[in-house]
Amino acid sequence: MKRKFADKENWIRVLKKRFKLTYIDNEDFKGYISAIYIDEVTDPLKKEVLGKQLLLADKGYLWMQQFPQGKNYALTTMVNDKKEIIQWYFDICREPRINRKGIPYFDDLYLDIVVLPRGELVILDGDELEEAFKKGDVTEVEYKLAWDETKKLVKEINEGKNNILNSSKQYLDYIEKL
Repeated sequence: MKRKFADKENWIRVLKKRFKLTYIDNEDFKGYISAIYIDEVTDPLKKEVLGKQLLLADKGYLWMQQFPQGKNYALTTMVNDKKEIIQWYFDICREPRINRKGIPYFDDLYLDIVVLPRGELVILDGDELEEAFKKGDVTEVEYKLAWDETKKLVKEINEGKNNILNSSKQYLDYIEKL
């Protein structure tokens, strides 16, 4: 199981970056929000999603992560150098925590949900979760939690009822002004 940190301290592809972190407690969101401003990369990060080649990380790009308190996911909003959202990426995980340095992190439970700006959605890495469960890297409780959280999120997203996704543009504006 991978542990992922908001500041992506060991992100080899990114040579220079700036990092912001804040805590929010209001009706829409309670938890940490971070932003990584990508200033220089070794090479751009490209991924194919639903048959489309997406450029996800390059000079001038921004990744905002939301770590909602009491939830079993983190949401990354990936933004290009024109301030356009490329995709939203839900990492299904154990509830996010904070390390001694005050940096949010989570233990990844393998499943991911990608949402594209037009509303297309895809679930990723079900095979990785299955393999981790068979190897004993994920308990039965964690396995069930991952699938239950994924199904719940997919339903919320499809019905337009995921508050964190729906308010992500508002928080992009907010963190940019910090």
